[in-house]
Amino acid sequence: MILVDTSVWVAHLRDPGGDPSLIAGLESGVVAADEFVAGELALAGAPVTVLFGGVEIVRASPHEEVMDFVARLPRPVRGVGWIDVHLVHAALIRRYGLLSRDTRQRALFESLRRR
Repeated sequence: MILVDTSVWVAHLRDPGGDPSLIAGLESGVVAADEFVAGELALAGAPVTVLFGGVEIVRASPHEEVMDFVARLPRPVRGVGWIDVHLVHAALIRRYGLLSRDTRQRALFESLRRR
């Protein structure tokens, strides 16, 4: 499975042809979406019900669990937001891939996945 970041969904919606990586994942049935991503897209007016039809929705981890994860991250952590960290954590604990256009989020994920 591949957890897809907001950046990819937004690019997919803006591009008339869609995002090729996301389309391939959707067609293969390997795409998952985080509930925070769904919320961000809903706030922007995206058709979340249509977009996520048949897509696994990943629940956010408890606050304490993510705070413990953050406490173990190498410092400094720059350019990565709270929702980014939630997605990295969710992907890692589930052993999912992460599809993101955010270079810092991807770099964090890749560095931790190799551990």
